[in-house]
Amino acid sequence: MSTRYSYCWRSKYIKMLRIILIRHCETEWAVEGRYQGNIDVPLSPLGRKNAKLLADKIKTYTINHNYRISKIYSGCLSRAYQTAEIISKSINFKGHVEKICELNERNFGDWEGLTYSEISSKYGKSKTDKYLNNPLNFSIPNAESFEDFKERVSEGINFILNENNDKVKDNASNYNNTIVNTILVVAHGGTNRLIICMALNLSQENFFRLKQDLGCINIIENYENLSVVVLMNGKI
Repeated sequence: MSTRYSYCWRSKYIKMLRIILIRHCETEWAVEGRYQGNIDVPLSPLGRKNAKLLADKIKTYTINHNYRISKIYSGCLSRAYQTAEIISKSINFKGHVEKICELNERNFGDWEGLTYSEISSKYGKSKTDKYLNNPLNFSIPNAESFEDFKERVSEGINFILNENNDKVKDNASNYNNTIVNTILVVAHGGTNRLIICMALNLSQENFFRLKQDLGCINIIENYENLSVVVLMNGKI
């Protein structure tokens, strides 16, 4: 599968799909610098507080820009789902947060739960040096390959694109003579980087050049034959 969105908008009912793409807020493991991957680490108390602050900002931002969020999605891990739930309640969203497990973070296998220094001590600095020099092709023990991770995330985001095209007549609104559908997606640092690379048709070598802070906001506008990243790793 291509690393870009495989779906192009051709419906007569919609001209643009706006995706508000968010990275989950703080966890204890993130603060400690531990590889979280597919381990279900919840938000820390500060993470929940920051998620509420983020939710209030999103509520104000969407009201000021007349954005009506029609759907909210998250990965299946607690840190993403909890962030999405807090946002959903703050903006008085009438639906439910839909979990898409394909949006989960990459599975880092035997490295999950460990810090970089612990990995170096356990597996040897030569191994971690190889990872730093070529992270996309390095084989982590019992981990999901980067290609499999990319394929999974691509399936998840394309499911979301297709689902929202099917429901466009119910969800779309008019904005500056453009028919717009706005959705919100909460995922992970690695997942978000892949989605942005796909939107811009960037090669995977650019993956680590895209910064994604905890609780950051990205806005992607998808037109018929063009995706525009309006905001990346932002605060509103």
